Amino acid sequence: MRRALLTLGLALVTVVSGVPASASAVTASAVTTTALSSAPTAVTAIAGAGTVQLAWGAPATPSGTVSDYVVQYRLTTSSTYTTVVDGVSTDLAATITGLKRGSSYYVKVAAVTESGRGTFSSPKLVKTLTGLPSGVVRPFALSQLTAIGLGWDPPATTNGGGPVIDYVVRYRVLGTTTWKTFLDGVSDAPSVVVTGLTRSRSYAFTVQAVTAFGRGAAVSLQGSTFNGIPSRVRYLGGSTYGVDHLYVSWAEAYALGSPVTDYVVQYRQLGYTTWRTHADGVSGTLTQTEITGLKRGVTYEVKVWAKSLYGSGSSSTTRLTVDNGLPGAPRFFSSPSTAVDSLTLQWAAPGASWPDYPITSYTVLMRKTGTTTWREAALEYHGATHATVPGLTRGTSYEFAVYASTVYGRGPSTRLTAVTLTGVPSAVPSIEFEPSAHRVVVKSQNPWENGSPIVDYVVRYRPVGSTTWRVFDDGVSTTPWVTVTGLSRLTAYEFSAHAVSAYGAGLASPVVRASTLSGVPSAAIVTSTGTRTSTSVTNLLRVTPDPDYPITSYEIDYRVYGGSQWTTLTLTALDPDDMITIEGLSPSTTYEVRVRAISSQGAGPYGFTQYVYTRS
Repeated sequence: MRRALLTLGLALVTVVSGVPASASAVTASAVTTTALSSAPTAVTAIAGAGTVQLAWGAPATPSGTVSDYVVQYRLTTSSTYTTVVDGVSTDLAATITGLKRGSSYYVKVAAVTESGRGTFSSPKLVKTLTGLPSGVVRPFALSQLTAIGLGWDPPATTNGGGPVIDYVVRYRVLGTTTWKTFLDGVSDAPSVVVTGLTRSRSYAFTVQAVTAFGRGAAVSLQGSTFNGIPSRVRYLGGSTYGVDHLYVSWAEAYALGSPVTDYVVQYRQLGYTTWRTHADGVSGTLTQTEITGLKRGVTYEVKVWAKSLYGSGSSSTTRLTVDNGLPGAPRFFSSPSTAVDSLTLQWAAPGASWPDYPITSYTVLMRKTGTTTWREAALEYHGATHATVPGLTRGTSYEFAVYASTVYGRGPSTRLTAVTLTGVPSAVPSIEFEPSAHRVVVKSQNPWENGSPIVDYVVRYRPVGSTTWRVFDDGVSTTPWVTVTGLSRLTAYEFSAHAVSAYGAGLASPVVRASTLSGVPSAAIVTSTGTRTSTSVTNLLRVTPDPDYPITSYEIDYRVYGGSQWTTLTLTALDPDDMITIEGLSPSTTYEVRVRAISSQGAGPYGFTQYVYTRS
């Protein structure tokens, strides 16, 4: 007998030659096999409070038509899956209920076709939510006398538990262990006032949000009830506007659970031990008062405290000085003008003076700088705060002190140092020159007079290389220009100048060098100003002669523009600013003209060439 194994798909059949393997007749052609559906795709799981919402896609390769989906789940701590009983449905979603809140599960899904249940998806891990809210956010406490107000922001999440339906507040006296729940009914308002507390006690609180699933995390905070005694008064200060009283002011004390019923003001002279109570009546709103009958210029200590039905708060203390009636120091003390024997003084009234004691006079003391004895200055007043001090020594430094006075006495001084003028001119700052062959015009820049007018200018000179200065004798003159004559032609000289007043000679200017000229005239200039005809041109001539060597003649050269040969005219009867006329020219022609002047010392240079043209 032969045995054969025939494998068709997933079916294994044993056949004995001539005899079936079972009581029923089996033939190979009667056995068929079909592949199972693949797993559903894109499985997602969303956790809820004791629930999981599943969603998936159809299998990529179903084995026939999908008629249902099988969903199974198990706790991560268990190995046995439970099948969800949800009837027959081809929906691509399902909700698993009845799970433990806050527990981790594996879930999977498989498709069902006419070929049977297909392959399950890979198990997906998901943790159900607790349904309990998280802790409240940013809690705070506001103190009252026998109550404390609590507030907070709602919890960030309720962990799937739906809306907050209530808040539970518990409290205990700080330092004790017994908690009490504050009975305020059911409310989702994020605040509560815990009443029935004892004043001046510290309390611990917890706040828990509540959902349909229970209480969430407890958040702790602390608060204290007020003792009913006011705080210290704030910003205690004052001012004085008279010689026998003080104005005292302050900012209200904090009530701290009970209204302020009065402010008590006491004062005493600095250094004394006995306080006096200021009689200002009873007022819980008074924040200023006037204390009278005080001593002029004396410093007092003043203290103020607030009272309530529960007692007196701490006092605030300050020191205030009664005005002494004396003025402040004069301001802006200056000497706007000075002279050789006097100084002008000017100042402004003190910054603060009260109508009750106006300034009655000013006193000015003076002394020479470096001495120790002050004396009252004999002033020539030009106004209440403007005066001249006469009879001073020239070139001397003085110190001055000005005081203001009231009926109560003299106030502090303001000081000033000022110097009378010397009367001697300052140094000549600089000098300029206009040289010629035998003379130089020396021009001095005006110096500062220093309180006395300049009566003369003195010029010294010497040839360069010489050590001996000569003073040029030009008499006495206030003109700052001096013409030094008698000099040698083409020679370098050094010059210096100084001014003189009735009090003496000032310092000399810096030494400056200048050279005399050769005596020949300056360059002659033919200007473009003039008249013209068809055969002549007339133009203005400008030239500067040397004062010691007059011009004897002029050479006038002209030629057609671009020509190479000059024609020369010699003229003798011309002045330096005369017009020159050239005749015998061709019509409509441009000419070049140049001129030079001649003295006994030679010919001067040509000026620039001028271009002229005749008419047609």
